[in-house]
Amino acid sequence: MVKLWEKFWFSQASKEVIGFYRFIMFSALTYVLVINYDLELRNDCQFWNPEGVYKLLGITCSESNFNQLYWISTLTAPLASIGFLYRFTGIISAFSGMLFLGYNYNLHRFYHSYHLFVVSLIILSIACAADSFSIDSLIRKVKNKKKFNYSWPVQLIKVYVVYVYFICGAEKLYIRGLDWVFSDNLFLIIFTNPQRGWFSDWVLSQPLWMSVALAGYSLFVCELLAPLALLNRRTGLLFWFIWLSFHVGVQLTLGGHKMFFTQLVTASVFLLPQKLNLKSFKNIVSGT
Repeated sequence: MVKLWEKFWFSQASKEVIGFYRFIMFSALTYVLVINYDLELRNDCQFWNPEGVYKLLGITCSESNFNQLYWISTLTAPLASIGFLYRFTGIISAFSGMLFLGYNYNLHRFYHSYHLFVVSLIILSIACAADSFSIDSLIRKVKNKKKFNYSWPVQLIKVYVVYVYFICGAEKLYIRGLDWVFSDNLFLIIFTNPQRGWFSDWVLSQPLWMSVALAGYSLFVCELLAPLALLNRRTGLLFWFIWLSFHVGVQLTLGGHKMFFTQLVTASVFLLPQKLNLKSFKNIVSGT
């Protein structure tokens, strides 16, 4: 058990791997911020009820605060993605991006579409994620650190991804029990959904067992079996495609699910190899 524990946390990633993953994640944050350029406060500030970190930091509701968070995160996210002044830009973009994307949730409209994404960004922001595949590594010589410095963030994000999927399934079982699957529950959810499309209508036209099968697949396979993704790289790859099918299916049946695709970007950590056999980033940039 001790050897398995040490192997899991101490030898599962390299500086090239975490550097490439940093590039993917902060590039995705940049994209998310750009497409949310026209996002506005969704309710009057009289409904402001700060929760968690917003309450702790004493953040108030105002258009100026909202816009400042947007521009701070938008200007620093692309710099963090290329690993420029990462110790500064990584932390600033991750935390300001989190505060911006969650701002409207303090106006009595709780949602969780970006939760997994922003928590993983924060983990990356405090990690040694710019020692390779970054501008910082070009302008200064980076001393190789112990493998643990590069492996723990990657492994922690893997554990957190699995935890989030698993706890979503466990919560459904706790609240509704097996009725969540073996009843007309999903059929009614789809039927009463105003955003349903052609695939939704097709599912509704099928016998009830179709809705039961889809509910069972999402609960048992996609969520409750998620911890199996940690077994090895093959199961990790398999579950990424399982989660892909889950999110595509939800988008087709219920709609309004596009924001959740950031979870697939985050879960791409399971697609990463343990090592990237690349030339030095400097040689790649210079073309030599």
